[in-house]
Amino acid sequence: MDEGNARMSKHATVNDMEKRMREVASPEEMARREQIASRLDAFLNRPITEAERNFWRELEADLDRERLTFR
Repeated sequence: MDEGNARMSKHATVNDMEKRMREVASPEEMARREQIASRLDAFLNRPITEAERNFWRELEADLDRERLTFR
């Protein structure tokens, strides 16, 4: 089979993912994960800015105006 057209079955992909999730991560990988989690936590645990608040208000208003009706 040509490698460019090779596809892995969904079943094989799920089994590979399950196998990787069961493996114990190396100390280096755990340190990398902790750094990512720390950065994400720092980003999420901050007060919302006025610009962000306005963005979400405008988005909500746009969605309300364009709300689809399924009849």
